[in-house]
Amino acid sequence: MASIIWRFLMTKIILAAVCLLLTSVSTCCGQSLEEKLKTIADSHKGVVAIAVKQLDTNESCYLNADRVMPTASLIKLPIMIEAYRQAAVEDLDLQKLISLRDEDKVPGSGVLTDHFSDKLQLPLIDCIQLMIAHSDNTATNLVLDEIGLPSTNRTMKRLGCPNTRVNAKVYRRDTSIAPEQSKQFGLGSTTAREMVRLLEQLDQGQLVNKASCDAMRRHLLTCQDQTKIARLLPPGVSVAHKTGAVSRSRTDAGLIEGPSGTIAICVLTTDNEDRSWRDDNEANQLCGVLARAAYDHFNPTAAATARNQPLAVGAFGEMVESLQRTLNVRLKPSPGLSVDGDFGPRTQAAVERLQTEAGLPVTGQVDAATWKALGDLVTQGPPVPDPEVVNARKLPRQTADSLEGPPFVTCRAWAIADAKTGEILWHQRGSEPLDPASTTKMMTCYAVLQQVEKNPSLLQDVVTFSQNADETVGSTSGLKAGEQVLVEALLYGLMLPSGNDASVALAEHFGARKLQAESVDQQADFYATFIHQMNEIAEQLGMRETVYRNPHGLTEADHKTSARDLVKLATVALKLPRFRLIVNTRQYGTAVQGAAGYTRNVLWENTNQLLGIQGYKGVKTGTTRAAGACLVSCGERNGRELVVVVLGATSGDARYVDSRNLYRWAWRQIESGQASKPARSRVQVSDEARRLHESAMLFDGHNDLPWQFRQLGMPSFDKVDISLPQPKLHTDIPRLKQGGVKAQFWSVYVPVEEGEQGRALLTTLEQIQLVKEMVARYPETFELALTTKDVERIQETGKIASLIGVEGGHCIENSLNVLRQLYSAGARYMTLTHSSTLDWADSATDAPQHDGLNAFGEEVVREMNRLGMLVDISHVSVSTMKDALRVSRAPIIFSHSSARAVADHPRNVPDDVLQLTARNGGVVMINFYSSFIVPASAKRSIERSNYQQQLRDQGLSEDEVKRAMTRWGQRHPIDVGSIHDVVDHIDHVAKVAGIDHVGIGSDYDGIDAVPDQLEDVSTYPRITQELLNRGYSAEQIRKIMGGNIMRVLKEAETVAAQTSDQ
Repeated sequence: MASIIWRFLMTKIILAAVCLLLTSVSTCCGQSLEEKLKTIADSHKGVVAIAVKQLDTNESCYLNADRVMPTASLIKLPIMIEAYRQAAVEDLDLQKLISLRDEDKVPGSGVLTDHFSDKLQLPLIDCIQLMIAHSDNTATNLVLDEIGLPSTNRTMKRLGCPNTRVNAKVYRRDTSIAPEQSKQFGLGSTTAREMVRLLEQLDQGQLVNKASCDAMRRHLLTCQDQTKIARLLPPGVSVAHKTGAVSRSRTDAGLIEGPSGTIAICVLTTDNEDRSWRDDNEANQLCGVLARAAYDHFNPTAAATARNQPLAVGAFGEMVESLQRTLNVRLKPSPGLSVDGDFGPRTQAAVERLQTEAGLPVTGQVDAATWKALGDLVTQGPPVPDPEVVNARKLPRQTADSLEGPPFVTCRAWAIADAKTGEILWHQRGSEPLDPASTTKMMTCYAVLQQVEKNPSLLQDVVTFSQNADETVGSTSGLKAGEQVLVEALLYGLMLPSGNDASVALAEHFGARKLQAESVDQQADFYATFIHQMNEIAEQLGMRETVYRNPHGLTEADHKTSARDLVKLATVALKLPRFRLIVNTRQYGTAVQGAAGYTRNVLWENTNQLLGIQGYKGVKTGTTRAAGACLVSCGERNGRELVVVVLGATSGDARYVDSRNLYRWAWRQIESGQASKPARSRVQVSDEARRLHESAMLFDGHNDLPWQFRQLGMPSFDKVDISLPQPKLHTDIPRLKQGGVKAQFWSVYVPVEEGEQGRALLTTLEQIQLVKEMVARYPETFELALTTKDVERIQETGKIASLIGVEGGHCIENSLNVLRQLYSAGARYMTLTHSSTLDWADSATDAPQHDGLNAFGEEVVREMNRLGMLVDISHVSVSTMKDALRVSRAPIIFSHSSARAVADHPRNVPDDVLQLTARNGGVVMINFYSSFIVPASAKRSIERSNYQQQLRDQGLSEDEVKRAMTRWGQRHPIDVGSIHDVVDHIDHVAKVAGIDHVGIGSDYDGIDAVPDQLEDVSTYPRITQELLNRGYSAEQIRKIMGGNIMRVLKEAETVAAQTSDQ
């Protein structure tokens, strides 16, 4: 807790320094540059060296500038200088092709190791570019192989920089040419003065020659790391620089171009207390504040105008308070921001929402245009009314608590799972990435025990506590630097008292073992190697919401996990007997030996209070300010074990109350037989999901509004105005806008009976005309689209691109000429059959006659390809699906079908057809009908159809059949399911066919039962939210929402263009 408070205060101090620099220029001008920089540097917990020089005036400042310090990756700047020197005077060819071999690849920063294969060839100059822009470690070693390790040091000495030295190749300590230097400084060393000297010579064109200096400067301008000296400079300021970072050291040096000239600056830090890998690491922030102070000193006019810069994350004060009050008043519904004067992520999200609603560029920063859109500022809270007004006010109440469902809890997220299978039985926000606190140590322990499983002798390894481990803040095992303990014992020190120090010691020890096993020896990166291994294991376990940045769980920006992922980890880890033994141990004693030869006893007590209650068996607690109180636990009753995960409880006691209540409720559900159907949480749409949904193209493959109008006796839009809410329908314009619909296939369905009576074509043409009347009636909302270019153009105008889909090949009356007529009338897909088998194609819900398509049916598919009309194989038999996929040259669609493996209904698509669809390039657009998506309801639907056929076979009249079916329905109510059932189908199709082959085909206004939370067309954003909850990326969600069907349409147009003359 002390560490958290210190970091909070430190952040405030640094932000205050920034504000001082930005708003108190006149005061600052009274200080010398040295006084300004020293004041800032003295507040930092670590060793700092600074060198700054204005290269046009030669004004300079040096603080601790001659101290030799570790460079980390900053040494890659001198390596680049040597490469260009050799290219100029020793005929080194920068265009020489370098072969990348697997044995060249090393861990850490860069792109070559993870993204490129063995025997890739790339020019040496590209290796240099990767070394500087991405700090690529593998590329650096390739460059060093070409120039030779000692050459950089000789050149630096000749240039007057004898302390600037590279000691070894990256992650190849066995190549060290200075073992003692490697031990002390790692990869390289320098002084701040020497680095500024090199930058000055580069700026003046004195390193090698001017052309080489210009080329090196261009490399430096591409440096991707903007977290240090570049972080606080005004927008548009050019910075040519190189950074470095290892656990204890953060460095940066470069040339800053300001209005008054070029500034050379170097900031070196080491022995930093904050060794986190967050972008807001205190040393990173220090570099930014120092660089901004220097910039403002040399550019006082620019500093004076900085007060007019936009407000953004990190700002604080009265203006931010006024901003927060005003956003709460102006936005409807109110974002409910705390008026605390801190511009954080929630304030940024509210600003982005305002900018979206006002049609402004969404930056999250409050510029002049955003202030204008916000209107008059609310500078004070609302006045307090008179007492009689307050006392007369009747405050609203929520409805009474339901007696159904899981218990009320304080935590942000929870999950309950079967410990044996890992199946999640119930959860609430179970897929949401949250801070994990010390539940992180479950992975630390599991990663170690995985190695122990392969080599049990590792338990007898002696771990020597480093200074780094000893200085790790927070909960502790109580061991000191230099003390030694066996791995077997230290695992208890990790898990029982939740030793942050133990996690670092184990990470360093086993990171070193991994590197040594790979013939790599680079002490500074042992820790990072182990973290990398933790993330690899998480990926192997399918922990999609998890990213590890440390082994202990102290707060870092993207160090996250979810309740669901912790279930996966717990159930796997508990299968290891030693893991289960450790986490179920209430206290453990061991002896440790000090460096001086002494021995002392230590006692570790388990922080998990549930272990004092019979039936509970571990697993791990965790608490930080960001995470709240967390607990992963295992409990057994009547021979069945459950795992319960609680994240973000309001207090240490609350996590135990929450967990025990969840266990009691779960056991009751299991004992009453209710555990077979998990109670899944309701989807709440976040601001993030709304922004993503708005940015996507929601393109629904099937809506039956035109037929619904006809069924309700409303053959036109004169009687019913869909610009107003129409509660009897699933679809109206207000809800289409709420749902973010950008494009829609309107189905012009007519029943098969119309075909039997010779009216199918005529009725279909009437329905097409009805769609066109709708578009003409509401031109501000709809526009007819015939091509993908039309769709893209229309949705850019804010209208809904309206396409026409014919549902059922009976409409063409066995005529290709009629098919062409429908295409000319605007139809852009046709479903080959509906509920009945045709003369040329078998239906999924009727007796087969052709084993798929006959010869004419194949001609229909070919003609649709030639026209550019999508072949829709919803409603058809499996044989027809396969025939259509075999014949069609263009991608096919299922405009409104779901996955048969999830809900076994003949209207759904079996897995082998999903695989064929992927090879064809098609897309399955998931239907929302409860009878097709809920397994029990699919079974009910088949039973209902069979019963209906039995009644007809008995010779009953249709009225009699209808009455009997009504009674049957009353005895067998349908389970409508929920949004989770629909997304289960999306999950399955994405898994079997691939993310490029799934879309949305709701069937709204053509179905009589819809899932909970998908009641009408306004509810599509909930699907986006649930996809986010399940770990889908923004790019994947955009594909599902409409990107995939747009791709299919474009490919069908391409095929049509290629075959139009055939």
